[in-house]
This record gives sequence, C-alpha cells and structure tokens, in this order.
Amino acid sequence: MSWIDDGIEESRKRRERKKLIAENAEGIFNGLWKELLVCIGEAKTKGFQLETNGSPSTRVVNLSGRYLKIALDKEAEKITVRGSSVDVDFPIDVSPDNVTHLNYKSKSISLTEAAKEALRPLLFPELITTEHNGGEAGFFAPSSEE
Repeated sequence: MSWIDDGIEESRKRRERKKLIAENAEGIFNGLWKELLVCIGEAKTKGFQLETNGSPSTRVVNLSGRYLKIALDKEAEKITVRGSSVDVDFPIDVSPDNVTHLNYKSKSISLTEAAKEALRPLLFPELITTEHNGGEAGFFAPSSEE
C-alpha cells in the first residue's frame, strides 16, 4: 500500500470511530446515570441526604451544599464530572473490536467504576488527596485495603 492508501484507510477508520461514538454517547451517558442512581440509592440508605436534578444531558447531584454536575460533551467525546472537590473527564473511546466505552486514566473503565469515581469526592471529601493519580487534585485516594 502507498502512503495515499494508508491515508485513505486512516480517514475511513477515524470516520467510523466518530460515527460509533456519536451513535453510542447518549446511551453511555444514560447508563452512567443509572449506575450513579444505584450508588445514590445505596448512599441514601446509609444516611447521606443526596438529591438529584438536571436535564437529559446535564445531571446534578447535591449533598448539603456540595454538588456534582455530570454532563455529556458530544463535541469533545467525553463525559465530564465537575463540582465540589471533583474535576473528572471520562473520554468516550472505541476498542479495537468496535465496542464504545469510557476511559479513565487512559484505560477502559466500567460504568459502575466510573460512577464510584464520580461520587467518591462528594461523599468523602476528607479522603481527597493531591498525591493520588500523579498529583492531580480532586480524586479519591483509596485505602490500602482496596
């Protein structure tokens, strides 16, 4: 193959990747929200006074004046989590076998794990450290038992 053939093939792959992400981004976002609701439900049974609100593309979780805003950014191909003590991006990616998924720290992450990473700083702000995750502030530092 020539360099032109290589360019044609690479362009085709990039278009296919963008198409897969565009087709699946909302489903992934809604799946993450469902996982967050499961975690929120469990937290409520343990005494956390969580409230949810928002719109179909931006969800909000409140806890005693602290909050999370979870949003789908289709242009940037990611889900963002912003708020009190949290600033996390979950890029949407496509695996070699064409499965669309979330990434976290350059690795594929399940929706369940993404929900935990999003909620931990809201539920346990005292456990946030800047040493965790290579010096990035706003992330949960798991105990040695995890």
